[in-house]
Parts: sequence; structure tokens; C-alpha cells
Amino acid sequence: GVGTIATLNKTFQRKENIVLFDEVLDDAVLNIQHFQYAGLKYSKVFKYMRYDVVEVAFKEIDVDETQDNIKKDVVILKKLKGAENIIVFHGVIIEPNKVFLVTEWATESSLRDFYQHKRLDWNLKIQFALDISRGLTYLKSAKILHHDIRSQNIFITKGNLSQFTAKIGNFGLSRGLREATTNIREGVDNVRYMAPEKLKDN
Repeated sequence: GVGTIATLNKTFQRKENIVLFDEVLDDAVLNIQHFQYAGLKYSKVFKYMRYDVVEVAFKEIDVDETQDNIKKDVVILKKLKGAENIIVFHGVIIEPNKVFLVTEWATESSLRDFYQHKRLDWNLKIQFALDISRGLTYLKSAKILHHDIRSQNIFITKGNLSQFTAKIGNFGLSRGLREATTNIREGVDNVRYMAPEKLKDN
């Protein structure tokens, strides 16, 4: 509600050119009381349990990010909510001086970790390729470019029937098809993973 947005604005009050959050973020805010820390942490990603049943990931957002960039991230994640082969977005948690994106927990970590520690037969390789293709097809239909498709940003989940599924995640560099590549917040290294449409335009 209004109080939550005020808290977030206060979190970023030291930043210049503040862009206040509005209802775009408001309906994505979750209650921290509904979650319990599950004791796992990878860098800035924490494992939590929602209602003691659902495993979720809390990804801490750098408070040096502008509110406008965070707002863009949330808008994209909300647009992709429920899409096939995209990591599920649950919402955001706002705490004093901290903001977290809450997403589905990838039980098997990233594709890179998966193939480094487990054997991938050809059936699984083909399945993962199809999963990633479906995710990319959805992104294209939504006119969203990921900019950073690589094994570290493909996450592997395990279903009730022990079936592995590859899902696209980490949308921090994602932008709409018409947005300029110069708005990307990362360095030249990501050109290797940039969408062909952007390379063609620039």
C-alpha cells in the first residue's frame, strides 16, 4: 500500500532524480511475515519458504540501482508471470534499506552447475534445448530481449515426477524490443550473449 511505497522511496531518498514508485510496483509487494528463511544462501540469493510449503528465492537488489531501473525489472517480471519455461516471479519484498525480488527456487541451481556436476545424456540435452527455445519464443512474443542468455542464467527445476525442466531467469538486463542497447547496465562482456536483434540495430 501507500505506506510500503513510502518505505521504498525512503530507502532510496539519498538518490538524485528520484522516480517515485506507483501502482506498477504496489500490487507486486509481498508480506515478509509469510516467509521463513530456509538456511541457504548463494551470493545475494537466499532460500526462503513461503507458508512452510513453497520454496522461493530472495534476490537482493543493489540499493545503488535507480528506482527507474528496478521499476523496469518488476514490470518485465510481472509481464512474464506464469509463462512457460520462465522462472516464476512471485513479487517483491521491501525492507528498510533492502529490496528483494522473490522468484521460484531452482532446486538444481543453474544449467552451468548442473552440467558440471551431473551427467547429461542426449535426451536431457534435447529436452533442455526445447525448454530454452520455448522460453525464448515466449520472450519474443512479448517483445522482450533478455540480453544475457547463458548457462548461468538458465535454471533447472525438478518436478514432482523427478522431471528436470530448464527455465530462463535473471532478467536484470532485459529490455523491450524498442529500448536502446545503450541503456544496458553491464559492460561489453555481455555483447557475447546479446540478442541478435540488438546487434543488428547497433
